[in-house]
Amino acid sequence: MKSKSLVITMLFILLAGNAHAQDGKFTGSWMGHLKESGMDIRLIFNISLSASGALQATLDSPDQSVEGLKMGKVLINDTIFLIEGPAFGAKYNGIPENDTLITGQWIQAGKEYKVDLMRMKAPVTYNRPQEPKPPYPYKSEDVKFSNYKEEFLLAGTLTIPQGEGPFPAVVLITGSGYEDRDETIYRHKPFLVIADYLTRNGIAVLRYDDRGTGESEGNKSFATTATLATDALSAVEYLKGRSEIDHSRTGLAGHSEGSLIAAIAASDNKDIAFLISLAGPGIKGSEIIIRQSTDIYKMSGADTSVINSDIYLKKHLFAMIASESDQKRLVSEAMHWYTEYLDTKGVDAERRKEEISSFARLIVAYNNPWFRYFLLTDPAEFWKKVSCPVLAINGEKDIQVYYSDNLKAIKDALKKGGNKDVTIKSMPGLNHLFQHCSTGMTTEYTSIEETFAPEALTLISKWIFDNTL
Repeated sequence: MKSKSLVITMLFILLAGNAHAQDGKFTGSWMGHLKESGMDIRLIFNISLSASGALQATLDSPDQSVEGLKMGKVLINDTIFLIEGPAFGAKYNGIPENDTLITGQWIQAGKEYKVDLMRMKAPVTYNRPQEPKPPYPYKSEDVKFSNYKEEFLLAGTLTIPQGEGPFPAVVLITGSGYEDRDETIYRHKPFLVIADYLTRNGIAVLRYDDRGTGESEGNKSFATTATLATDALSAVEYLKGRSEIDHSRTGLAGHSEGSLIAAIAASDNKDIAFLISLAGPGIKGSEIIIRQSTDIYKMSGADTSVINSDIYLKKHLFAMIASESDQKRLVSEAMHWYTEYLDTKGVDAERRKEEISSFARLIVAYNNPWFRYFLLTDPAEFWKKVSCPVLAINGEKDIQVYYSDNLKAIKDALKKGGNKDVTIKSMPGLNHLFQHCSTGMTTEYTSIEETFAPEALTLISKWIFDNTL
C-alpha cells in the first residue's frame, strides 16, 4: 500500500548489470526529466570509473525513492552516450552536445521518452524542516525486545517524556514493505516526526525496525500481515515491563498496512487501550489495488483502453492467485494464460517479448504469501472485533488508499461489532503520507518538504489524551 509496492511500475523495475571501459571525461552525475501525462520524474545517471578503469553507472530516481541502482552496459564517448538496463528492458540513448548537455531518449516497453541530461554541479539536496535534531527535550533509548511467538529480537527506539510518569504510550507500526523504525520513505522519516511531536507533548512512543530490517532479526520471507501482528503485540508486552509507561493507556498506531496489523492485534488482545488508523484499509487489498491503479492511470492521462486492459489483466491474475495457492503451479498457469491472451491481441514478436517479460515481473511481485494474504483478506473481519477507542483518519488526496471507501468500511465494521467509541475523519488536501499536496501522486512525495501535516499531529495527540484519561 505504500508506494514501495504500489507505485507506477510501468516505468522502473531496476536491477543490476555490468559496465565496459570508455572515455572517463563524462564521469559525474547527469540529471534529466522524464515527462509523461502530467508527471515529471527526475532521472540521475551517476557515471564513475571502476578500479580497472571501466566506466560504470548507477541510476537514481528521487521522485520514486530509487537510489544507486546499478545499470548494465555503458558506452560513452564524444558521439554516443548509451547506458543499458537489459534486466528491465530499458536504456538511455543520447548524444553529447558539449561537456554539460546530452540530448537523448529513455526507451522502455516499446516507448521513447525525450530526456535531455545536464551535468549536475552539486548533488540533489532535500529540505526536511520537521525532522528533529538532538539534543532532544526527552529521553531517547535504543531497545530490543523478543517476538513472543517466534523468539527473535526486534530493535527499536523508545522515547519517554520529561517529568514523572507513568505516561500514556503508543506503538507505531509501519506500512507495507519492510521499513526501518522511522518508516523512512521518499527521503522522509514520518515516524521520527510523529514520535518527536507526541513525546514532546507527554506521550511515550515505541517505534521499531520491521523484522529482517535494520537491526531487527527475523525471517520476512513468509511473513503475512497476520504474522506481523505478533511483532506489534510483542512491542506492547515489552512496554508492560517499563515502569515509566502507564499500561492501562498503551495503544497502537499503524500507517497504511500497519493499520490493519494494529486491527488484527487489537482484535485479539483486550489490553490495547486505543487504536489509531493512519490511511488504513477497510476493504480488501484486491479492491484497493484496482481503485488505486485506475486513479493513477486517470491522473496520468492514460487512454481508457489502456486502463481497461490493465484492470482486466490484474483482475484475472488476482482470481488465479485466489484459486491457486501453490506458487510454482501459479507461475506456470499464469504464464500459459498470458501467452494465449497475447495471441488474441495480435502482438508482434518484439513487443510480445517485452510484454511477457513485464508480466513475469508482475507475477514475481505478487506470487508470495504476504501479497496473497493482503489480496484476499477482508479487514472488516478484524475491525468488527476491535472494542477499544478508535481514531481513523485518511487524507482526501490519498490515491493509494482512497479515503471515502476505506473510512466508511472501517466505520461500518466497528459499528457492526458494537464499538461506539469511534472517531472517523477525512483530512482535506493531504496525501497518503499526510503531506499537503497538489495531486496526491506518489511522484510528489519526495519534492514536498513537509513530512507530516501539523494538524494531523495535533489531532492525534489531543485524541490520545482525550481517550486515555
